Formats: sequence, C-alpha cells, structure tokens
Amino acid sequence: MHFSEHARAIGVPAHAILLEPKAANTGQNIAYARDVITAAGVRPRSVLLVTMPYVERRACVTCRKQWPEVEVVCASDPLSFDAYLKAMGERRQ
Repeated sequence: MHFSEHARAIGVPAHAILLEPKAANTGQNIAYARDVITAAGVRPRSVLLVTMPYVERRACVTCRKQWPEVEVVCASDPLSFDAYLKAMGERRQ
C-alpha cells in the first residue's frame, strides 16, 4: 500500500490506481496483479516493477517467466539491506 499512498500524494488520482491486496509472495503478487490489470481491461505491452533492492532480480525473473508477453522493466532504490532495515524501523515508529 505504500506505493499507492505515495502515488496519491504526488497527484495520481485514486481511480488510476489498481491494487492487489491478496499476495503473500513475489510470484503471487505478479500473478494476482496481472489478473487485476487484465480484469480492468488493460492490455499492457510493458510493466514497471518497483521493488525493494534485495528482491529486484527475483521479481524480474519471476515476472518474465509468468508474464512473457510483456516487456519487464525493474527498478529499486539503491539501498543496502542495512539501510533498508533502518528505514523500515523508522517508519514503524
């Protein structure tokens, strides 16, 4: 949900955001997100995966395997794992 909150904070209208709330892992997230997107009538040629740095490669490979008809572009913040953990701890306070 953090990405949708950020998107709304920078002006993306709520109706333009599709959410997938059921996934418990990367593979499910990609499969369920694909289902939500196609159910909304969207047929993308490419997708941008924005992930945590330590998940980026796995997410890209998983998406390319599960959704071969789209071009996959992956991005993450260049954070070390320690810096990521520190930032997560600050958010919880």
